[in-house]
Amino acid sequence: MRERNLIMRLVVLALMLYALGSFVSAGRELARQQADTRALEARRQELLAERRELEAQITAAEDPEVMRRLAWEKLRMVMPGETVFCFTEPEGETD
Repeated sequence: MRERNLIMRLVVLALMLYALGSFVSAGRELARQQADTRALEARRQELLAERRELEAQITAAEDPEVMRRLAWEKLRMVMPGETVFCFTEPEGETD
């Protein structure tokens, strides 16, 4: 009887240790997932800000004056009747 009581206590102790290990493991997994969630939320906020910026650029690009300025700056396009002057330095001369 005494041996059976000891075995029962050992089994209960083993089960309690297993349950404790499971809770610790679950806690670590929860903490990892919470950190992942925070990182993903931060990335989502960055992407939302980038989206708002891009939408503002699209809205601004619909303005004819902005389109004209971008065409000149990026593509060096000019309006009819405008004169373009290109200044270059002679070869071999440096400041």
